[in-house]
Amino acid sequence: MTAATAAPPVESTTQASPDYTEEMGDDEQDTSCTTIRSGDFNDQNTWQDGQIPSGACSIIISAGNNVTFNNAEFDIEVPRIRIYGTLIFSSTTTITFKTVINIVVQVGGLLHDQSTEHKWYLLSGSILTFYSGLSFTGSNTIVYQYTSVSNDITVGGNYTFGSTLSGPFTFGILPGGEIKVFESVTYIVKISSRFNTGGTWLGGRTPRGDICNRVGGCGLYIPNSCELTTASLNGQLNIYFKEITVAIGGIFSLGRSGRSGGFRFKYQFQFNIYGTISFLSSSGSLYLPWGSAFNFYDGAHFTSTYTVSIRSYNPYGHDYEGSEFLQLSSSVTTAYYYWISISGSATSSTGGKKLHLIIFFS
Repeated sequence: MTAATAAPPVESTTQASPDYTEEMGDDEQDTSCTTIRSGDFNDQNTWQDGQIPSGACSIIISAGNNVTFNNAEFDIEVPRIRIYGTLIFSSTTTITFKTVINIVVQVGGLLHDQSTEHKWYLLSGSILTFYSGLSFTGSNTIVYQYTSVSNDITVGGNYTFGSTLSGPFTFGILPGGEIKVFESVTYIVKISSRFNTGGTWLGGRTPRGDICNRVGGCGLYIPNSCELTTASLNGQLNIYFKEITVAIGGIFSLGRSGRSGGFRFKYQFQFNIYGTISFLSSSGSLYLPWGSAFNFYDGAHFTSTYTVSIRSYNPYGHDYEGSEFLQLSSSVTTAYYYWISISGSATSSTGGKKLHLIIFFS
């Protein structure tokens, strides 16, 4: 069965001339180590105020700077590396990151593998995020997950980056060692916790609306054994996620216990539910914007204290109640696949029928 896919937004949310210089994560504070010229990573002349990164600061590779790291091991524990220029990893063997690493390659930035063996080793919890454009070059580069206990190294799964990789793209290693890749800038839940807490997310960065607007929509992924709660969002998710996936064993809790009014998504998106939707509001509906897709797969679960109306609404109009196209309760056992057109009509497919709708915009 082919699931429904969301239509592109009617209104463009992409902003021109983005400024990424203010993208400080929750754990970065105001401390950063910034390059001022091209050169060797370990040369103090490469860095502002001669400050070679040694931990506790986020690294910024400035636009127009080409910086080369020549060692086989990167053992600096930094919150994040943000690349606006070019960062080259070069060694006569492989590249091993000795701490959990978070690398963000911005628009116009380049991550380059010049190691001899073209093999990188990353710990669980690491994440590489590539924004739009050519973001990575190598030579059939393979990235491995590994664990280290008392200097005993165990190599797990791997992913081949190849010779070039163009963003948007996200590579993440879950705490349990599973590798996940997405062809979008995707926020990945790391532990069960609240939406607005940095520690909830792989890489320690809370989702931001301005970033998701710039990249034309982000992804959100809730893996097995993780619950993402939204009690702090006051009943509405107003960040442009173009795709939200709840994996088998994952839980997406919508609303807050005792709060009325239901839960509303502001931007049209593709909702892929393999795990559980826990609807916590004491009353109200679940609202999806026109142009969205709702895929409730076989084996998925819905929990609520009452039967919830699933409604489509016009995010650019004044009828915020919209129209009901489905009701879900805790007893649901059927798969549902709905696509909502940009004019608000909902089309369903069940029982193994193929749903493949294409909308052309003039």
